[in-house]
Amino acid sequence: FAFAFSLALTLFIVATGTVAASVDSLPTEPLYNVKLLAERTELFFSPAEKRPTLHAAYSLSRLMEIETLGSRGVVVSSTLNNFSLETGAAIKSAYLLPYSQQTNLLLAIVSITATQEQVLSQIQLTMPIAKTLQQEIARAQLDSQQHRLDALTLIATLTGQ
Repeated sequence: FAFAFSLALTLFIVATGTVAASVDSLPTEPLYNVKLLAERTELFFSPAEKRPTLHAAYSLSRLMEIETLGSRGVVVSSTLNNFSLETGAAIKSAYLLPYSQQTNLLLAIVSITATQEQVLSQIQLTMPIAKTLQQEIARAQLDSQQHRLDALTLIATLTGQ
């Protein structure tokens, strides 16, 4: 029993340390999948009313990854896609928040999507990018515009405008 407990404790400590080390990892780094797994696990175990905020936070995290990698001359298409998925999930689940918090979340999404469009435009202007990646960036910009429009429409509905 003592051996099994020691082994379990050691595995727990190693796993916790690995997750902690992955928090700032980027899509081009080995621990990035651990970071994504930790996010999925957090979402799974979180109450429904916390999920919209988590999706918005993950969307912001993807934006910072896009910006950081872009400044290094790298674009990872899966990160563009994950940004869009997280942003869409935040908007679609906003109704789970108390009414008083829905508009704030949606305003944050408006800001995040506007920033993403600026970041992607900057990447396009400063980096030589293959045609297929240019198309993915253009799609990401369109997705971002649509998400911003969706959030603004919901804000107008919530505020009666």
